[in-house]
Amino acid sequence: MSYRIRKFNNTTGKFDPDPATQFIRHMAYYLRMVNQYNAARIDILRGRPAKVPPRNRPARLLSYKLALNARIEAERGVTV
Repeated sequence: MSYRIRKFNNTTGKFDPDPATQFIRHMAYYLRMVNQYNAARIDILRGRPAKVPPRNRPARLLSYKLALNARIEAERGVTV
């Protein structure tokens, strides 16, 4: 059995967030947004637009994906 060891920050009085957990949350958020976008897109293509997604959505998701990728590569020490 393994235990997660979290660092306690004396200045804030709270535990510092785990970087791996933050990464997983960011990826889960990105995948959720992509799934919502694709579901709305399929609905529009099939003629049942209950909610039309914003026009800037694909560009915004792409910019978020690129920023997340740059952050991952920066943590690895790889330059883009």
